[in-house]
Amino acid sequence: MPEAAPEQTFMGWAHASMGLKREEVIKAVGLDHWLLLEFTHLAMKILGVLAIPNLLILGPCHMFLGGNRAGDDRLSYLGMANVVDGSNLYWIHSVVVWISVWVVQHHIYAAMHEFMHLRIDWLKEMPDPRSQTILVENIQEENRSDAKLAEYFETMLRGDDAKGDKIIESAYVIKDTSKTLLVTKQKHEEICERLDEAKAQKEQNEGEAPMIHPEGQMWGDKVDAITYYEGKLTELEEESERERTKILDIVKTGELDEVYTGNGFVTFKHRRDCEISMQLKYTPDEDTLVVSVPPDPSDVVYTDLMVDETREAASETIGWACIAGLFFGYMPIIIGISSVASLKTLSAHIALFRMIVEHHPGIAAVWDGLVGAMALTLMVSFLPTFLVLIFDAFFALKARAWLQHKVQIWYYYFNLVFILLVTAVGSSLLTTVDSLLEDPTSIFKLLATTLPTASHFYLNLYPAQWTTQSMEFMRYVPLTKWIAFNRMLGEGNEAKAHAKAEPEDQDYYGKGSRSARFTIFLVIATTFCTLSPLMLALAFVHFALCRLWYGWMFVFAEIPKADLGGAFWHSKLKHVQQGMFIYIVLMAGVLYYRGTDEKTGEGPGSTPGFIAGASFLYMYRSYTRFDRHFHWEMLPFEDIRDDGSHHKRKPRRSTYQQPELETVLSRKA
Repeated sequence: MPEAAPEQTFMGWAHASMGLKREEVIKAVGLDHWLLLEFTHLAMKILGVLAIPNLLILGPCHMFLGGNRAGDDRLSYLGMANVVDGSNLYWIHSVVVWISVWVVQHHIYAAMHEFMHLRIDWLKEMPDPRSQTILVENIQEENRSDAKLAEYFETMLRGDDAKGDKIIESAYVIKDTSKTLLVTKQKHEEICERLDEAKAQKEQNEGEAPMIHPEGQMWGDKVDAITYYEGKLTELEEESERERTKILDIVKTGELDEVYTGNGFVTFKHRRDCEISMQLKYTPDEDTLVVSVPPDPSDVVYTDLMVDETREAASETIGWACIAGLFFGYMPIIIGISSVASLKTLSAHIALFRMIVEHHPGIAAVWDGLVGAMALTLMVSFLPTFLVLIFDAFFALKARAWLQHKVQIWYYYFNLVFILLVTAVGSSLLTTVDSLLEDPTSIFKLLATTLPTASHFYLNLYPAQWTTQSMEFMRYVPLTKWIAFNRMLGEGNEAKAHAKAEPEDQDYYGKGSRSARFTIFLVIATTFCTLSPLMLALAFVHFALCRLWYGWMFVFAEIPKADLGGAFWHSKLKHVQQGMFIYIVLMAGVLYYRGTDEKTGEGPGSTPGFIAGASFLYMYRSYTRFDRHFHWEMLPFEDIRDDGSHHKRKPRRSTYQQPELETVLSRKA
């Protein structure tokens, strides 16, 4: 946390949030959280520059030179909805499309260049042992022990007759403790919670201990709950220590045993050898002995590393089927909400809503402006939870931060379809896909005829988001949990209550879900920046508020999370670039089909559409060059050579050994 504490004033939190420095945030909560804030800065830069050609230049042109196509719809005066077919303004639009594409790409490349410096520093400062460790998956059965795995890598990298100091610091093959130590540990945690509740109840009863039946008994004499639970804990701790000693004795022999799984960690004495080892192919089968960068030791999901390879493949197949089912199952719900929430649809079937439309136009305007947007926001907000349930149940992800990254990618694409493209998809996704397969060029007409009519919905979506983001800022869920646990555990246990209330729900409030939401709302703005320039102003306000709120939450309210050092950032930039393809197709279609006045036959014709569509080639080349230009995942070898001179961050956990094998069970909260 920054050294300067926030002022204890009504707006002290705002001054503290806006006064945050990059180095302070990275030191306090990690690079990923700073990059979430930096994305709001990037979004405001892009939106501010796009506003010059689209809002400040085209906006007045639409209003005064467009031909008043919008009629009484004043909200459309600044947009292309006010421009008649065949207008010569479309020549300007074709140029503005090129300018907008270049502006977005220029800022993304500049932001990635700046990120590369942060990423290299982050990699240089990666704490030990992570910086010198590799994750090894699908180890051959003959090498599944700590000693044999270390011997294998020594032989592979130094040869059979190599002399001198060894290059391996340690090797650690994951042991299957799912049916022994982990079961005991889970029971231990449950008994600890019951013991805490019993002690709190004793304080409330003025020193009288609660009485319970022993486990497995429904009748008979009751016993002192505290004494009983303490006895059970002692039994579990002794049982756990026996199992732990048994496994460690197997490790000391160095022999093969069924307790070993097919995954492990190898730590090298020098980072140079670690990096070299990750560039090699060890066997003819690419699925055997797969090496990769390990997660942070504090973030490893050891139970996922215990899963057998065959079971993992079968489980992932079921998982992909569940994701497909979620997508196709959610589509009718989203489309139904979009149609049912419309006051026009409701008034056609319900007399009450017909009366509201006729006699209370103010209420009708508010309804159409906010209810649909808020209903869609509410439904989409459940998606991260469903995705996490699927990923947790069917995928072996090895680390919680990797789960968040997977959520980011899939949640973004779900949002892209359900929020941005739901109007284009219409009532049937399969019918739309079928028509596109028959005639791929119909995508231009599809977007050109559907998305422009939905611009008002997206204008209303941003104020609806301000409401949900402000509720998130209040952190009402952790507060409610803290109050409940504090009362349950009694006075003097505020620290325990805080530990149980944190962290916030990592489904909706995790870095993955937040990254996806940040991205989709920038993509919506860039997609409609020319069609409805007013969107740029609302999006700018949205990201300014996000910067204010999240700056406070990340540093001063929430607890630190595991850091991937920029994986979320890279995915966000790639997603924004993908959104520009939608913008180009949309604008090319609109300009193509509106270029000629059907009544008079006059106008610039289809040429502005072709000019705008040609920016697709530039965008494609720039997009494919992006990953070739920025090799962000690994350090340059010249920096690895001098690894010993780099200042390292303090590790959150200093070993890859499984926690249940590292220490005995403890009753401390």
